[in-house]
Amino acid sequence: MRYHQLGIKGHHASCAENFTTALRSIDIERMLPPAPLNLFMNVPVKVNGALAVAAPDSKPGDHVEFEAEMDCVVVLSACPHDIFPVNGADCTPKDVTYSVL
Repeated sequence: MRYHQLGIKGHHASCAENFTTALRSIDIERMLPPAPLNLFMNVPVKVNGALAVAAPDSKPGDHVEFEAEMDCVVVLSACPHDIFPVNGADCTPKDVTYSVL
């Protein structure tokens, strides 16, 4: 829906689609994916309350650490957005690594 709002025609991957596809690959069906937790995106709120999309403040090597306090399924996706500079000035998805400790 977001890409349609931006005037983009045809199919385009999204965070929600990545989430649903990942869960289906392990036989988990969910009607509506939750809102994504965008760890490295830079989406400031403007004075008028509207959301802006800006180049990320994060740099290669930046990291986040979470501790799961119960069994869980985690879906990790590099943002497929290539319209605004959410993935840097070149608007291309970046590699990401993770570890389970």
